[in-house]
Order: sequence, then structure tokens, then C-alpha cells
Amino acid sequence: MTRTRKVLALLAAFALLAVACGSDEPEAPEVTEAPPVVTVVDNSAAEAAEAALAEAQAELEAAQAALAEAEAAAEEGDQEAQMALEEAAKAAEEAQMQVAEAQEVADEAKAAAEEAQMALDEATALPGDGVSVTAARANWSTGYMQAAIYSALLEELGYSVSDPADLELAPSNAFVAMANGEFDFWANSWLPNHNSFLAGTMPDGSLVSDHVTRLGAQMASAGVQGLITNKTFADANGLTTLDAMLSDPALFAVYEAADPSPGDGVLQIYGCPEGWGCHVNINAWIANAGWDNIEQFDIGGYDAMIADAVAKDASGEPYMVYTWAPSHYVSDLRPGDNSVWVSIHDDASISPTQLEGATSIGDRCTTDPCLLGWDAADIAVTANNDFLAANPAAARLFELVTINPVDVALQNVRMQGGENSGDDIKRHAAEWITNNRAQVDEWLAVALVPVDDTPGDGVSVTAARANWSTGYMQAAIYSALLEELGYSVSDPADLELAPSNAFVAMANGEFDFWANSWLPNHNSFLAGTMPDGSLVSDHVTRLGAQMARAGVQGLITNKAFADANGLTTLDAMLSDPALFAVYEAADPSPGDGILQIYGCPEGWGCHVNINAWIANAGWDNIEQFDIGGYDAMIADAVAKDASGEPYMVYTWAPSHYVSDLRPGDNSVWVSIHDDASISPTQLEGATSIGDRCTTDPCLLGWDAADIAVTANNDFLAANPAAARLFELVTINPVDVALQNVRMQGGENSGDDIKRHAAEWITNNRAQADSWLRAARLAG
Repeated sequence: MTRTRKVLALLAAFALLAVACGSDEPEAPEVTEAPPVVTVVDNSAAEAAEAALAEAQAELEAAQAALAEAEAAAEEGDQEAQMALEEAAKAAEEAQMQVAEAQEVADEAKAAAEEAQMALDEATALPGDGVSVTAARANWSTGYMQAAIYSALLEELGYSVSDPADLELAPSNAFVAMANGEFDFWANSWLPNHNSFLAGTMPDGSLVSDHVTRLGAQMASAGVQGLITNKTFADANGLTTLDAMLSDPALFAVYEAADPSPGDGVLQIYGCPEGWGCHVNINAWIANAGWDNIEQFDIGGYDAMIADAVAKDASGEPYMVYTWAPSHYVSDLRPGDNSVWVSIHDDASISPTQLEGATSIGDRCTTDPCLLGWDAADIAVTANNDFLAANPAAARLFELVTINPVDVALQNVRMQGGENSGDDIKRHAAEWITNNRAQVDEWLAVALVPVDDTPGDGVSVTAARANWSTGYMQAAIYSALLEELGYSVSDPADLELAPSNAFVAMANGEFDFWANSWLPNHNSFLAGTMPDGSLVSDHVTRLGAQMARAGVQGLITNKAFADANGLTTLDAMLSDPALFAVYEAADPSPGDGILQIYGCPEGWGCHVNINAWIANAGWDNIEQFDIGGYDAMIADAVAKDASGEPYMVYTWAPSHYVSDLRPGDNSVWVSIHDDASISPTQLEGATSIGDRCTTDPCLLGWDAADIAVTANNDFLAANPAAARLFELVTINPVDVALQNVRMQGGENSGDDIKRHAAEWITNNRAQADSWLRAARLAG
């Protein structure tokens, strides 16, 4: 019996015991080691019944023989014989009844034994029995073992899995093929690198991401990648960024002279093979930075490029090559030792795949902090949705498995040393499983537990929402999805709060979740202190990225007025007597020498942020003013714009407010200062948004915010299905903006909001189903 079948047998035994004790829904035990073996049904009852039947049949035969003798004697007319005949007949009748009863008991015992055997057979059947799985793997060798590990674990669940080596693909082919159902899973997704492939369009107009789902975190934030060069050369020549090198004629000439096509005025770097996500990413840098003297070049495959870089390093020639870790490649070209990572630019916006901005990695990079061009990637499994729906045990396994990047790096070195055959890869995977047997058994035990479609049954959830209408639909979407998981959810409209109240109330357990956190705006509320001295953030957690970097906010003013008067920054306007006087004359309290701007209502995070600017800049001639709620302030700004008066009002997107005051059209965002340190909420510094701002680059005072769910920790611990759902849901900001316009047009009742949420779920049904499936696996 396999180890997995032993786990199943134990679970079956517990289930049968629970039924015998009167429990309708037995709770599966926690399994942390190989359980006792249960392989046969106890047939003792059936055997005893068969013995009793045989004994009764023997007694019947004896009675029938006595009856025959009595009948013979009775024929001679003897009265005593006649009495004996009657007694014998009666005994035979009783024996016949005993035989019938024994037969019935034997039949029942036999049926019970057969039923128990069938139950045992069913309980010990593996979920993958009879199911064929088609696996694929990436066309880079550093991911081979991971694919083999998942395949071997699926086989322990009973699945018949094809050799991943039989289908080796680049991600540009893999994601579409997986979405088409040409194979079932892929253990080599690098995210966000591969997001562009997930966003690809299928022939029917759907997205690839409608058909495949990323599961778990095989190696979370473990994939480091970028360009590297010779450390000695970089140090000796003061190399800082790729951008600076491309703009330095002397340094560029040295690199260009050593490239595959010297003297053509274009630097050929060893980038990524076509079909890899990084090939697309590097080309995006080149386009965004406007570089016309650099291109990626492939001399015959990635290993050939690395080999040439190693040779150049040995001969003292400069090289520039893409690489990544975990991999054996960084055992030859070792960042911080004989190589160094290269920052690509001073402007983080050049790379759309390094959303978190520059990160410090010390002397392993040419600058500190370092802008490699990518955030540390999550390496994860992606699988076909139809396969996942039909195979919850496999889906749950994919959610659970984690692999130490060090293990991968060490195995890569073994491959580089010659252990690189198909059998070697399978042996490495088997050894990894053996070395991690206890953890593997726990994953398999969890994968074997039946999935509950409604993990929220019997659980009441208290929802809340923000006191700004542009977040109403998001709260309703999460509530509706929780209800699909079986939760009973209160109407978010019943508890509408400003963030200054919401975070403390959530930390106190007065409600369970909030879909309207803007971060980093609301960080000050998370840093608040509770009565017991703990922080609010000790009791609540932000989950997922409902709308990552989607919350744009700041002050806006009339574009025509700003252009006509040369407005640059808020600071410059406050220091210009003539321009200040025009704005101040149109504010709610003209002539008092203080500019009242329409800022944020008290209780909102932005109110705190704007006051921080005022204090940090030392401005004494400006303050926030609320004329009766945010909508009233926007209405007055719209009226002022119509009459040609200047206004200064806070707003944000996505929202319907920017459909009235449209940055780049009739309004413009206002840079607040030349000094980025004025605002503690714009850590990434100024960002270019073109003519939609009074300066380029623009310092709005906030980085683009992540809009996300925050929830009470006790609720999350008790409801893993809800927690997983919160992690996964994403909402397109465009959808929110369009719904906001509908609200502004009159569709703003409670029923309207719920209907908008329901329509959104219907329009995104495939994606919503994948989130719900993953949430059920967690529950």
C-alpha cells in the first residue's frame, strides 16, 4: 500500500467511526506522519452468521430424519408412534424456521461485509485514479526539477502524469496552449514577468487569464533577475546605470567594441531569447527610455550567451548579459564577486515590471538602491481552469507546495556538473521529496480532504464600506462573492465609515473586512495605537491588490487658468503675490490672506497627508476647507470652472469626479513642490504624466496608491477561504470609473449598487470562478 493510500485509509476509518458515533459530518484529523494501515474489512460477523446457519441446517437435517422415522412408525398405527410423529413434525418445523432465520442473518451479515468492503475500496481510492494529466515545463533548465517534483507528487495522488520533458515550451507559447487545454499545468510561471502573456487575447476575444489560474507560492519573491556585467570593469570605470553608460561615448565605445557586431554604433547585449517574458520586458525599457543605440542579441540560445559572457570575463573584456537566480548561472558569474547587477535607469517608470521601485542590495549592484528592472518575482504554478475544476485534489496540492530556492540552486549546480539527463532530473525530484517527506505528507493529506463548496456556511460576516461613493461597488462585489462561498454577509451600506474610524473599529472586531483601503495613504491609521498599547496593524492585515497602483490623487485646478498664468507648483503659487491673490480672491473666505483649498474631509487619510505637506513646507498662507462635504466642494469647483474663476480641489481616480474635471482637458494636476521630501506619501519621487500636470515630471504628493482589502486578523484566521478570496480578487479601475459615472447619472440606490456588483461578477464570471475555486481549496 502506498503512503498516500495509507492516509486515505486512516481518513476512511475516522469517517466510519464518526458515523458510528452519530456524527453527520466527521472532521478529518490532522495528519503529520504516515498513519496506521487499514486495508481489510472485519468479516467476523459474517463468518459467525455462516456458522450459525450451518448449525441450523444440521439440526434441520436431524429433525427431518427423525420425522421420517416417526412417519414410518405411525404407518403401523401405534399410538405412541403417532405422538412421536407429531413431535417430530413440530421439531422439523421449528428447525426449518431456525434455518430461515439463520439464512436471513447470514444474508444481512454478508451484505454488510460487502458494503463495508465497497466503502473501504471507495475511501482508499486515490482522487487521481483513472485521470491522465499532461504536464509541460519551461525551456530553461533551471525549472526542470520543479516540474518533476509536481509531477511525482501528483502521481502519489493516483494521477497518471506525462513526462514534462515531452512538452517543453517558452511562456509565449505555454500560456495560450494551457488556456486551450493542450496541457494541464506548468510549474514555471514567473510573475509579474509573465503577466503580459496572461493578458493575451484568445481567438474568441477572452483573455488567457480567463482560462488559467496561478496557484500558491512555490517560491515567493524568490526570482531575482536583471543584467549583469564584470564587477572589476564596472568598478574601474564608474559604471552606474545602463542609461548613463549608453549616454557616455567613451564607456559605450568599450562595451560596443566587445559585442557581437562591433563598430555598428549599436550595443548588442545578451538579453533574453524570444518567447521569454524578459525579452518583452527589456524591449519595453528600450522603448520607454527612448534608447536607439542598444538591442537584444541571441548568439544561439541562452547557454551560449552565458558561456560567451564567462569567456569575456576570463579575457578581461566587458559583457552585458541577462541572468537570474535561483540558477546555476550565478555560480559562474557571481554578483558581488566577479560580476555585478546593473541598474537600468534613475527613473523607475522606465520599467513597468519594477513597481516597487529601487531596492537596496548593497555592493552587488552598480547603484544603491538598485533598479534592476524587475521586482523580485513569484515563481508559481499556473494551471488550466477546467482541469482545476475537475481535480480539486490537484488544485489544492498546487496551492500548498513550496520549494526552497536554495534547493533549486544546488540542484542546478548538479545539472551543470553533468547530472542532466531525464533520469537525473527525476532522481533529483525524488530525492527532494524524500528529504522533505514529512512536509510532503502534510500537503498530500490536505489535498485528500474533500473540498467544501460552501466553507462559509453558518458564519456571519459584518462588512463595512468607505464614506466615499466611488468605493461602494467594490464593497458590494466582495460581499456577493463571500455569499457564493456560503457566508451570510451584512450589507456594507449599514456601516459606512471614514478611515479614521474604520481601522480602529476593524481592529476591535466591530466588523470583519473593508474593501476601501488606499495605501500608503492609510498607513497612518494602521500605525495608530490601541488602548492596550498595541498597534492597529497588529490586529488587521492588508490582503491582495484589488487595484494595484491604480489610485491616482492630488490637487487639480483649471487647465486654461494654469496655462495662461504659468502655474508650476503649489509652492511657487503660494510664493507669487500676484498669482496667490487671484486664487485667494476666489476662495470661500476672500481677503483674509489665507488660501482655503478644497482639500479632504476630516477623517480621510488625505486630510492628514495634506496637512503634513503644509507643515513640512512651512506654508503659513494655506489651509484645507470643507464647505459641506466632498460632493459640495466638487460641485463648487465645477461651477467656478464654468464661470472662469480659479479653484484648487483635491480629487482622485478612478472616480466619476474626473469625468467632470478632466486632467489634461479642462483641468490639470498640480505639482506641490520641487522638493519630494515635502510629501511623506510620494516615496518614489516625481513621475512623468505629461501635460496632465503643471510640471513634467510631476510631484502630486502621493505615489499611485494600492487599493486593497483590509480585514480583522481573528476573522482571517478563522476563515481561510475568505482570506484567500481577498488575496485574489482584482478589479479593473476602468470598470470602477464607468460604474461611478452610472451612479452620477442617477443609478445610486442600494439596489443599484448591488445590481452593478452582480453585473460585474457576471461579466467576469470565468475569473470570479477561478478565485472562488482557490478560496474553496483554502477553506
